[in-house]
Order: sequence, then structure tokens, then C-alpha cells
Amino acid sequence: MKLRTKIVGMTLAATALCGVDTGTASAATPTVEASHSSVFSKADGPVTVVAYQASLNTVQSVTLPAFACPASQPWLVDMGLSQNRVVPRGVAVAEPGGIGVTILQAAPGPGGLASGWRSGSATNWGPRNVVTISAVCTNSASAAYAA
Repeated sequence: MKLRTKIVGMTLAATALCGVDTGTASAATPTVEASHSSVFSKADGPVTVVAYQASLNTVQSVTLPAFACPASQPWLVDMGLSQNRVVPRGVAVAEPGGIGVTILQAAPGPGGLASGWRSGSATNWGPRNVVTISAVCTNSASAAYAA
């Protein structure tokens, strides 16, 4: 099994394990269930971090907070994890459909390599849904990319 397949699978499994309660969000604000918490790690491998998770109402837009990979795994992996999305490599977006997520560019970290982002947005164009945005971070500069 390819590393990309494993990472995407682990990200989706982690999303399911987070247990999102979609019945508690108000119309004005999303419910953030997890923020910057490791959900998968391996001694010498990448770490998947849930950077943002929320339940969004129909036609609700939110500004995504800035994110940086943890100091022990400071860089985003150089791997496209969200096809047909405007997000940096190393960022995985999980949602059932209808939520547009935009993170225009990666923010530089140690050595000028991509380590996260400064801003982004998510808009739900469908019925109430949950979006999870995860970052796959690594401590290997050779597995990262320039921001």
C-alpha cells in the first residue's frame, strides 16, 4: 500500500474517531471539535494533526485559524492529499460534499520549508455538514517542500 493511501486512510479514520456532534452548533458559529491535536504518530514517520473541525450550517462561511505543524514534526509533507482543492500539499480535507475549503498558500517554517498556513476559509454550500482539515507533518526535510 502506498504511503499516500495509508495517510489518507488514517486521516479518514481519525476523523471518524473524533466523534463529531452535529446537533450543537448555532447558526452564527461553527462547533470546533478538535484543534491542533495529534491523532496519529509514528516514531520516525509523519504525524497527522487535526488542524480544524467544525459543523457548518447551510451557506455558513468561516475563517480558518492559522496553523503550524508541531515543533517535533515541523514541516508539511510534499504530497497532494486533497485533489481538486485549493489547499497546500500536505493538507487533507474531509467532508461529505458541499463544503468549499480554500487555503491559498503554505506558510514558511524552519529552513523556509512549508510548515502550515496563515489563513484560509471554508463555506458550506449544502445542508449542515462537518468539515475536518488535517495536516500531515514530518520531521524529514527531504519529505517536505519549500513554502
